Amino acid sequence: LLMKVIRPLDTIKGLSAEGLIRYALSLEGVDCVNIGMDSFDVLNANLKILREYSPMSYNEKQEMTLALAPFFNSKSLPWQDSYYRDGNWVI
Repeated sequence: LLMKVIRPLDTIKGLSAEGLIRYALSLEGVDCVNIGMDSFDVLNANLKILREYSPMSYNEKQEMTLALAPFFNSKSLPWQDSYYRDGNWVI
């Protein structure tokens, strides 16, 4: 199970929700992605992605991995701060 698979949309230009969802579901060992949705339009768009889903090829996954490198290598993303709180959670 993977969560927040479309989070890189906030920081890397040129990515799409469809590409990120396909990438996540194409990774070995992943059976499910959990995606927050805030409207019926987003829900319907995500359902369309899943209905038309096809796994990424090796080359597509390599391209996405390279595109995501700045996201995963960043040290200044807000949620990496030890004081970051997502929503109203208190830890």
